Amino acid sequence: MVTLIVGILALLFGLFTLYLRLFKNSKGLGKLEKMKEFYGEKNGTIVHVEVF
Repeated sequence: MVTLIVGILALLFGLFTLYLRLFKNSKGLGKLEKMKEFYGEKNGTIVHVEVF
């Protein structure tokens, strides 16, 4: 039961960060902007998604 709750919370957190990334121009994701500056727009987003 505990693992089910943890899984649901992880899923909700993932959906929330996906929402921020797609619809809020990543204002809630501070590290994403720095990675976009360093790696470029597309590669910065890819690195951020893979690492975090």
